[in-house]
Amino acid sequence: MSDARIRILPPETARKIAAGEVIDRPAAVVRELLDNAIDSGAREIAVELSGGGLESVRVVDDGLGMGEADLAACTLPHATSKITSIDDLETLSTLGFRGEALGSIAAVSRLSIASALEGSGGHRLSAGPGREPFVEPFAARRGTAVEAAGLFEELPARRRFMKRPASEAALCRQVLLDKALPFPELGFRYLVDGRLALRLPPSTRVERVVACLAAGENPALFEDLVFSGSGFSGRVVTAGPTRWRNDRRAMAVFANRRRIQEFGLFQALDWAFEGFLPGGAHPLAALLLDIDPALVDFNIHPAKREARFRDLDSVRRAVVRAVQDRLRSGLESGRAAFGGGPAIRAVGALQPGFDAFAGAAPGRPGSSLGAAADGAAHPSPALRPAPSPGERASWEKLAILVREKREAAYGSAGSGSAGSGYAGPAAPDDATGRAPGIPAADGAPAFRYIGRALGVFLAFELDGELWLLDQHAAHERVLFDRLVSEPPVVQELLVPLELPVSDEAEEDYLAAVASELDAAGWRVARDGGTWLLTALPAGLASADAASLLDLLGRRPDPREIGREARATAACRAAVKDGDELDPAAARELIALALALPVPRCPHGRPIAARFRKEDLFRLVERIV
Repeated sequence: MSDARIRILPPETARKIAAGEVIDRPAAVVRELLDNAIDSGAREIAVELSGGGLESVRVVDDGLGMGEADLAACTLPHATSKITSIDDLETLSTLGFRGEALGSIAAVSRLSIASALEGSGGHRLSAGPGREPFVEPFAARRGTAVEAAGLFEELPARRRFMKRPASEAALCRQVLLDKALPFPELGFRYLVDGRLALRLPPSTRVERVVACLAAGENPALFEDLVFSGSGFSGRVVTAGPTRWRNDRRAMAVFANRRRIQEFGLFQALDWAFEGFLPGGAHPLAALLLDIDPALVDFNIHPAKREARFRDLDSVRRAVVRAVQDRLRSGLESGRAAFGGGPAIRAVGALQPGFDAFAGAAPGRPGSSLGAAADGAAHPSPALRPAPSPGERASWEKLAILVREKREAAYGSAGSGSAGSGYAGPAAPDDATGRAPGIPAADGAPAFRYIGRALGVFLAFELDGELWLLDQHAAHERVLFDRLVSEPPVVQELLVPLELPVSDEAEEDYLAAVASELDAAGWRVARDGGTWLLTALPAGLASADAASLLDLLGRRPDPREIGREARATAACRAAVKDGDELDPAAARELIALALALPVPRCPHGRPIAARFRKEDLFRLVERIV
């Protein structure tokens, strides 16, 4: 008796196992058949499901079609019209190319393909598990209709793991959207159990992205940005900072019209909006990359959901540059970078519970935090009159207030006791009494200060609109811009603070970022085997060093840590929610905020919201 345990499987069993690697649910059938339909040159494609696709998946196209000989060969192992040799993978431009799809579908379902070439009679192929393919004459119009019925009927173990029909249909719908998004010139229909569930007529690229990725949004809010590099070009279709989510569900990356999961390109989109979106927010964006096939390999995943790039960094840099250039152009124009609206939108058609801080984009220096609600520029703003002696001293009062708050929390700055680690706030910049790090406002639009609200906001009237300014966010941005534009004022700690380092990787990271931190005012140095924090940006206390520890714990990219460190310092030094500003200090902060080139805090939050008179009338149901 032989003791051999390794056997060669019968061909039919082997084919079913191989098919399971490619066709694991109805959505995989839809994916493979859509690839073939698009590659056929179709202009209109319909996907029809029954029973969530388990009973039947049918895809009909008006493409080139197949003749009798092609039908007879199309289900054979590795049969394909896309390539003839391994070298063809270097120049491949079609979606499908491996050739096992139709054979795999025939191994797990009853497959029927009716097709005809232009000007010739049609034929129909019938195939299925355990059946030899059979081709017969059949009345058909130009194009192809493929139906896979009874999916996994002969594989009950696989069928038991399918989801409910509605869930399977939802997965199929998502596949259709993924295939349709990069082909706006094609029309698609999606029918479920005889009912039209989705219609995507031929459209513009922006309209198709919105329909597939952000249904219900206004296409006018989106722009089509172009980028390019050596061997590649592409587009980013996005709503900019006006729309965002807390997850990446509204982000998509396509390479040569295939949707792929490439973290580096998702990361590039996030980096591009750094400072324009709140922390943890992700943009609504589709990245569509066209790249030389010789520079990318799609043949590393059965479903072609992943790709390997020869030079991914070049693509990422081009994406970031294209988006950031557009965002900066919005700063210069005073209009929102996307959607053609104001830099800080007026809150329109307010309803109770409406988030008044949604969807702001940066404005321009000297503007009233953006353009008018109708998109027109405001008239040239009148300069504020010269500040009175009381106003000139207002920032000194603010500095005193901040110092008192911190002394109460961290101990007296003037004690000079060893071990306090706090050198006290820096002296005022000059005789004018401005607080440390605060530039003078030479002029700002005329406004009427109303007062404080809810311990957080400064209310004022400007150009017939009511404005609410977040005092912390505004002051934080003012300080951040000063830290970025000028060398930091540094205060030495009386007693350096030890930075805990647990392993060699943390040692290496600190060494890599030490110079960037030093440029931002946080001085770190190695003393033997210990890392010490020896100085802070002026105005911070030793207790604020905890924020640096938090920053280091997140391990940001060394190229970004300088910005993050400055943002941390600005946040810590800024006036806080609940701090009471006297009217002169409040007016000065409003004036500085109105002149900000980027009316967002360093973490991406808008610093203000404005309310039109008609919007407030609607809230109280008053006739406009």
